[in-house]
Amino acid sequence: MINIDNETKELITAFTAESLDLIDEAELKIQNFIDCTGNDESVNTVFRAFHSIKGTASYLNFKNITSITHEAEALLDIFRKKNAKPSQVEIDIIYLACDILKSIIVKAEEVNTDKGFESDTKIISESIQQLIKNRTESSKKLINENNEENKKKKTKHDKKNKSKENEDDYFDILITKEIVEKSISESITLLERLEKNLLALEKNSDDKELISSIFRDIHTIKGNAGFIGIEEIEKGCIDLEEFLYKIKNEKRQINSDVVSFLLKQIDLIIKGFNDIQIDEKKKDKNGDKEQKKHKKEKKEEKKEYKRLGTILLEMGVVTKKNLKKALEIQNSRIGEILIDQGVASEDAVKKALEKQNSMNFIKGIETDYSIRGKEVRVNTEKLDKLFELAGELITAESMVIHNPEIAKLNIESFEKSTNYLSKITREIQEISMSMRMIPLEGIFAKAIRLVRDLSRKENKLITLKIIGQETEMDRKIIEELSDPLTHIIRNAIDHGIEHIEERKKKGKDEVATITLEAKYEGNEIWITIRDDGRGLNREKILKKAKEKNLIKGNGENLKDEEVWPFIFQAGFSTSEKVTDVSGRGVGMDVVKKNIEKLKGKISLRSIKGKKTEVILKIPLTLAIIDVITVNIADKLYSIPTIDIIEFIQVKEEQINYLQNKSQIIKLRNEVIPVIKLYDFFKIKTKKTALTEGVMVVIQRENKKAALFVDDILGNQQIVIKPLSETFEESKGLAGCSILGSGDVSLIIDSTGIIKESLE
Repeated sequence: MINIDNETKELITAFTAESLDLIDEAELKIQNFIDCTGNDESVNTVFRAFHSIKGTASYLNFKNITSITHEAEALLDIFRKKNAKPSQVEIDIIYLACDILKSIIVKAEEVNTDKGFESDTKIISESIQQLIKNRTESSKKLINENNEENKKKKTKHDKKNKSKENEDDYFDILITKEIVEKSISESITLLERLEKNLLALEKNSDDKELISSIFRDIHTIKGNAGFIGIEEIEKGCIDLEEFLYKIKNEKRQINSDVVSFLLKQIDLIIKGFNDIQIDEKKKDKNGDKEQKKHKKEKKEEKKEYKRLGTILLEMGVVTKKNLKKALEIQNSRIGEILIDQGVASEDAVKKALEKQNSMNFIKGIETDYSIRGKEVRVNTEKLDKLFELAGELITAESMVIHNPEIAKLNIESFEKSTNYLSKITREIQEISMSMRMIPLEGIFAKAIRLVRDLSRKENKLITLKIIGQETEMDRKIIEELSDPLTHIIRNAIDHGIEHIEERKKKGKDEVATITLEAKYEGNEIWITIRDDGRGLNREKILKKAKEKNLIKGNGENLKDEEVWPFIFQAGFSTSEKVTDVSGRGVGMDVVKKNIEKLKGKISLRSIKGKKTEVILKIPLTLAIIDVITVNIADKLYSIPTIDIIEFIQVKEEQINYLQNKSQIIKLRNEVIPVIKLYDFFKIKTKKTALTEGVMVVIQRENKKAALFVDDILGNQQIVIKPLSETFEESKGLAGCSILGSGDVSLIIDSTGIIKESLE
């Protein structure tokens, strides 16, 4: 067994699971070859399976697997391009290739290498090569005969045109939407890894493993681009390969300039793939009714497919026990094993095969599955739907438990049953939520490239320190975090980090450090971006705030935590000149808007001349939150507990009135403005005096307010639902939820209410 690092081991495990699934899918399609016409979708599916396995096997340096899949591809390519019908011998050899691949892949996962199967690989490869040779010779003979016939009939020109038409039709069938999507998705993933490896190579240019990995990734991307017919990207990859080969052969040092050039080329390739994705989406909008109709008709024509073992059971040739035993040791065709075991005769297996070959396969019936590893690939839309249903289950459970009619029945065992139900629903909700969680590693890796490029552009020496990249977060939230992180890091490099000479004068290390850290804090994830630069300039911020009429006076009485948030105002910039990095007053306001959209908060800490720290406090998920439910007259509202500081019932001596007739309360030497929710939402209520109701003290962005409500009804976990179009323009609302009683509660948007009432 070869010792490897954990990352490679995980990659091999994932490769094993994916490859075995692909082979299973391929085997179910191979049976269709007997009735197909060469460029049938069944052939394309099997071809793609071998192609995908070959790409990853090549990356893992599994030479035997790569060799077998390469030869199988070559044979299948003949069927696709020549529109040729596979013979039974060719079908059998492809089946055998699948069986051998299974054996090698399973063993490779155990020992971390595919060595030891060289003889099997040689036999299957030479067998396929012989079949290809036979095909080629037959094709030449057929071409010669056709040419003679064409000369006699003088229709060569017409046949050439017809051949061209067939070729065009073939490519239309071959390059399906599914193929394009899979190829582009795989290529973009490889490009992201390629970018990461290039950045690592810049620091360790002698790492042969990194160089090999880069070569393999470019080669695979080139193959994908060529397969789906993107000539420009294919040519770009060829140029990259030649460039790297030249550097390797001339033994040139891979320095920063070389890496910069390669990164720019990768950016162009990514842009090319993104442009194609946009074009594909436009095509999808237009739709293709004829294609859908054709697929439906084709599906209806298909018949039932049965596996060989099932047919042998039905024929009474084998028992379930014998068949199970054969399946457990299966490394090749099941029929051959049953014959070797003396369970079935050659004649019986032959008849079963003939019966099997007369059937067509329809996806989804009587498929033998086995559990492999711990991973299953699932469409993200299905995960989202499962998560939504888990939320609905929580709502339904609450409605049952709190149903007043059921409560009247006074059933002793009911409480015990509901406690058990609650336990199960919470577990389902937690598991479904965890399935949507992915590590922050991907978005943090992009920061490496950003810091590298900007530090070079600004002529600053900066190292990026990453902590907690394994921290997991809801996939939908991560998608929204890219822009905020980009803008904060850009600001840190441009405004925060000093130039080398300035750092030396201050006695600092000439190499600055930016730290990107993620960690769990309760039901939130805190993402911290910290730099050891010059810190925020309080005087400049106050000067700019005064120019924009954000403060009265000089602002000397303001605390630092009240001054720092000014930088999040739109159009706010303290930069003295406009550059392509900053100075236009855009960026940090984008951060604020995106974080608010995620129901998150931003904290700023800064020490002049030493550091600046931006902390993004993001809820783990946006779909399910903890709230306190309150009422105003007969209306129900829910306030997120993350916004709440405390509840108080005020006395008359704590209340003061301002000149504009608004009210404030004094709480432990702190003055807090009052927002009357009945007044804000224009609700008629009997409780209008502040001493009659309850104050809910909330805080958002270092701003506090006391929300006046009638009563506190309790705390619970709710599922957020979007508001209907009727309420889209409503201020101070973030959504709604159905409570256990069946009533609808509107969810308070604390930021919106404070902004509308106090600013």
